[in-house]
Amino acid sequence: MIQNSFENLQEALLLSLEEKLIDDKEFAVLYEEFTPQNLLFRHWDYQKFSLENKDPAECKVDFRFACGCFTDAGYLHMSEWYRL
Repeated sequence: MIQNSFENLQEALLLSLEEKLIDDKEFAVLYEEFTPQNLLFRHWDYQKFSLENKDPAECKVDFRFACGCFTDAGYLHMSEWYRL
């Protein structure tokens, strides 16, 4: 995974700094360059998302709409071609 490679590279940079293979300035530049821009959110840490399993009041609070309102394609103004 990409996140693993970032972690491995950061660990290698720390070891290189400890062994004095690179200096502090090189370490700072490389560590910043090879830090992931996105936060670490692993999908397996969360439940599978399903609107059917959410309480209607919780849907209204979280998404500003009731749970059942998007089940009808007409509500979304979709053409007949997209309706199943």
